[in-house]
Amino acid sequence: MKNSEFELIAQLLSHELRNPLSVVFSAVVTLQEETLGPLTPDQKLFLQMAADNCEQMLYHIDDIQTSTKIESGDLVMTPKISSLRESMESLVLGMQPLAERRNITLISECAQNANEAFFDPPRIRQVIANLVSNAIKFTPGKGVVTLRLECDQKSENTVRFSVTDTGPGVPKELQLMIFRKHFQTGNMKSRSRGLGLGLYICSKIIQLHGGRIHVEDAPGGGSCFFFSLPKDPTPSERSQPGFPASVGWPQAFQAAKTQDTVGDSL
Repeated sequence: MKNSEFELIAQLLSHELRNPLSVVFSAVVTLQEETLGPLTPDQKLFLQMAADNCEQMLYHIDDIQTSTKIESGDLVMTPKISSLRESMESLVLGMQPLAERRNITLISECAQNANEAFFDPPRIRQVIANLVSNAIKFTPGKGVVTLRLECDQKSENTVRFSVTDTGPGVPKELQLMIFRKHFQTGNMKSRSRGLGLGLYICSKIIQLHGGRIHVEDAPGGGSCFFFSLPKDPTPSERSQPGFPASVGWPQAFQAAKTQDTVGDSL
């Protein structure tokens, strides 16, 4: 499929599906609030199922739109010195109901000297939300998902964010491959029914920030996803080709695209 055709499909998804789906989602949430009358337990259950599926579809539409912008070099971000701790804590609060429904314990830890970094808040929240939702999704009941923010021991000017779970983990032979576009392991595909875009988008957003993202085995089992961000880039770092600015970053994307091509040939 040509890029222009894919972009057209993405636009149709945005305009023809997002709006009516958003209306349905809003109506379901209104019913859940019981403003129109009390609900029976069965009604609450089915409304929650409807809300979860509407939300999942909206996420898929967002992923398709973001992926299209990345590939066309039109993804616009505005990085600034911001509080990564606040982004993490707000997401923990937002994800808490989902974790509780799945009987998962959410833990957040933040080092005092690892609060601020140079990033685009909405895009990094998108990355954190994706990593945390994946961790909750693949962790069995009574499991634990831990979010940790700390200074990178290898670089004083870098902060490191991690999400560790007690799920089945990612096989070592797939740990480099899962960040490729549309890539899914058989286990993930059968359980999540996703598009294989979430981790791909995360990797591109982090690369465009001048950071790094990877996954390792967690001690005792499970997975640990890491990404790093600069605390306060130096003038020389800001002048590097493709470094974040309030514009699209085609140079950085071309570099990332080259990395994908090299990885595919291995």
